[in-house]
Amino acid sequence: MLKKIRIVEQRTKPSKPNTELLMEQIHKDFQNLSALKDNLYAFPSDVSADGELLKSKFAQSVDEFVKYIQKKMIEERGVDGLKLMKEMVECCNRKRLTLTPHYDPVFVEMVMNKVLSDLNLFEVELV
Repeated sequence: MLKKIRIVEQRTKPSKPNTELLMEQIHKDFQNLSALKDNLYAFPSDVSADGELLKSKFAQSVDEFVKYIQKKMIEERGVDGLKLMKEMVECCNRKRLTLTPHYDPVFVEMVMNKVLSDLNLFEVELV
């Protein structure tokens, strides 16, 4: 009889995060935390414990929200969006930070002309 029973696992799709509900929950949690200052039976350690609980709770919520947003960005943009971003970066004429300095060509030419003129003057004085 037990061999005939099968346990079927159902997976539900994660739903879209409700940001309004999250904001409301955060507001209530902070109100409850600040209400501890008026509680005669609460100690500073209780406030610290509640604060740590809020940190862990929000950290998990924020992590899940970030993952959701990243997933949506990837789904919506897809490969086409990545190609477009790559093209934009390649077409961009900005100088990038490297170990080699990149000077303005006009400035380089001006310095080179000055050095050459000084060398020519030095040669003339020697002769």
